[in-house]
Amino acid sequence: MKKIVIIDDEYFFRQALIKYVRSFKDEFTVVGDAGNGKLGIELIEQYHPEIILIDISMPQMTGFDVISYIQKQALQTRFIIISGYDKFEYAQKAIQMGVQDFLLKPVTVESLHKSLRQTSERIDQEVKKDQNLEVLDKKKRNYQNYMRHFAASQFVRKDKDQEGMQKLASEVGYRLDAKRHVAILYRVNHLPGNWKKTDYELYYFTVENVFCELLGEKNCCISYINFQKSLCLLVGICESPYDAEWIRSLLKKTIEVCDPEGDLGTTAVIGGFYTEANQLYDSYIEAFALERKRCFYEYSGVFYVEDATEEQQENGYLLQNDDFIQRLVAAMRQNQRSLVKEMLRTFADSLALLQPSREQFLLQINQVSSALLDFAMEYGVTETVEKNSKLFSSDYIEISSVSEIQTELIRYGEQILQQVHLSKNSSNSAIVRRTKEYIKAHYQDDELCLEQIADALDVNLQYMCFLFKKQTDTTIGAYILQTRMEMAGRLFQRTNYNVTEVAQRVGFFDVSYFSKCFKKYFGVSPKQYQNVSSNYLKTT
Repeated sequence: MKKIVIIDDEYFFRQALIKYVRSFKDEFTVVGDAGNGKLGIELIEQYHPEIILIDISMPQMTGFDVISYIQKQALQTRFIIISGYDKFEYAQKAIQMGVQDFLLKPVTVESLHKSLRQTSERIDQEVKKDQNLEVLDKKKRNYQNYMRHFAASQFVRKDKDQEGMQKLASEVGYRLDAKRHVAILYRVNHLPGNWKKTDYELYYFTVENVFCELLGEKNCCISYINFQKSLCLLVGICESPYDAEWIRSLLKKTIEVCDPEGDLGTTAVIGGFYTEANQLYDSYIEAFALERKRCFYEYSGVFYVEDATEEQQENGYLLQNDDFIQRLVAAMRQNQRSLVKEMLRTFADSLALLQPSREQFLLQINQVSSALLDFAMEYGVTETVEKNSKLFSSDYIEISSVSEIQTELIRYGEQILQQVHLSKNSSNSAIVRRTKEYIKAHYQDDELCLEQIADALDVNLQYMCFLFKKQTDTTIGAYILQTRMEMAGRLFQRTNYNVTEVAQRVGFFDVSYFSKCFKKYFGVSPKQYQNVSSNYLKTT
């Protein structure tokens, strides 16, 4: 439904037009009417109607004045002039100003409806045309972006096709004749957990736009996102300066704009500078190797490959693990969870300070995790913890940072302690279960006692009582009494035994003591309970 504003200084004529428009059902609606051009402009700016019915001769502002003003404001609306003057110059000016139609007063319902429908159809056609153009433009931009990303991914291949490279460069606007070529890897280490693929792609798109704006139009840049979720920027520098410090300054400014709080933990690595575009592969590999180490140790900032010092001799910097492992296992035997957690965290931190290669780091971690596994084997929980830990799966080689290893190592240690604890509890639960089973099998024995149960189960009497109380929150003696009372209640319900017979059948030699216990347990005497049960059975 299209909105209409009516502007005419004749009140009754405006009312007639409103009545006409309402008769067109759901096609149009009048959102406002005004008696002069000034008020009409206010309505137009407020409601943004698609169609305006307007007179020419009005006080304060003519219809042409209103049309001119609205067109200067670039408001998307169409005008239909309704005038009582059949002057050629009016019609001529209306055509020049792009007015949709010119109607003469008096206006009939049919002529107004026809004019409005034609105008409405033109609006729909123009909207559809704009939408089609927008779709085409979007497809064109998507294709251009795709080609830029594809070209960048091909330029860092070792086995490049030189002829194909020239065609791609020409299509995406990359200058193969640039003075220097360099690959840059820009990585976000702390992607928000709720980010999807489209989110970080949009973020990297912003990063590229900011960097390219700083780079300047005379230089060129294409990009793609590699399998490590890093943005790879391939830069062709056509004018000086060609040095890393300039690129470093641009990247720092880019990070300041795109990660002002530093929450994303951005790492940017600059590869070597080369004079030939086909050497972008070498620059990329250099940047990739340095990025892998910097991200593994979770360093943020901008780094240049030639600034990196030679790696330390790894074998001379290995931690001596024997003493640490002995102390760790001792803490685990004593179930000192907080201490174990702190020891594992400190071990990973200490190892990280030495900065061995990722592979050597993982080898050291493996020595400690193997010791934890040996501890787990003592308690028969190896299969459970191996199945649930990255340290013993194909995911181990995918661990990407020191903090991830630290988290996994601590989680693994805690999991072992928990499984060992559960294993012990399982053994303890078996003692309690067997105690209950023995009582249910021997509750009729009036000489049943704790010593008899402990001897039968071959367990320590004090330990048996402690476990039973801990797991059931009641004593063994109370459980024996409970079992006897429940069985007595069943006998009264299901048999005609008298009180003495029931007492003897549930392990009571003293009938009066049985009656006292029964009343305390059920709240009524055995005889009362028996009578109630008997009456209930008769009625059923």
